[in-house]
Amino acid sequence: ALFAFATSGSVFYATLCCKFNAYYIFRLWHPKTTNDGRRFIPINIAAHFYMLPLLWRADYRNFLIAFESFWFGGFFFTPCINRDYFGGWGHCVFHLALSIHSYALVASIMDAS
Repeated sequence: ALFAFATSGSVFYATLCCKFNAYYIFRLWHPKTTNDGRRFIPINIAAHFYMLPLLWRADYRNFLIAFESFWFGGFFFTPCINRDYFGGWGHCVFHLALSIHSYALVASIMDAS
């Protein structure tokens, strides 16, 4: 929700994203939730919600950097890639890619202000 507020400047949009995140966090940790890969879909949607204001402002360069670095890192976090090729360390590669993602978001925020 903080990224949603930072990228949009809208309390309403940040609140909307926060409610969405809270609902899906609850669903993620609900005992009946299975670990079948579909549980990461809401996480991806939530992450893309705070990138939408970049498109709204026509900041395509930073949006593409943020979007592609998120998916690049997510590739290494895919269960079969993570387990078979990285021995579980693909999650670290994902977070390294998120540093590029965060840089693009901050650059977009600085350009907008």
